[in-house]
Amino acid sequence: MSLVKLDITTTNGQLFTGEESADMAFLVYKRFGRDIGAAHTAWNRMLENNCSLKFFAQLVEHGQIRTLRREFSESIW
Repeated sequence: MSLVKLDITTTNGQLFTGEESADMAFLVYKRFGRDIGAAHTAWNRMLENNCSLKFFAQLVEHGQIRTLRREFSESIW
C-alpha cells in the first residue's frame, strides 16, 4: 500500500500525510481495546467514510510498525 496516495489537504489547507493517517488509525485501534471491528466502526463514524475493514487493518498495521520503529530508535539513544 502506498501511503503517499493517502495524503490529503485538511479544511484549513494543511497537509495530512498517509503516514499520519496510519498513526491515527493505530491510535484508534489502541483506544478501542485493540478490537479491530470496533476500531473500524469508530474510524468510519469519525471520518464519515466507508473505508473497508481490510484497508483499515492495513492502515493500523502500518501505524503499528511506524510506532515500533520510533520507540526502538528512541530507546537506543
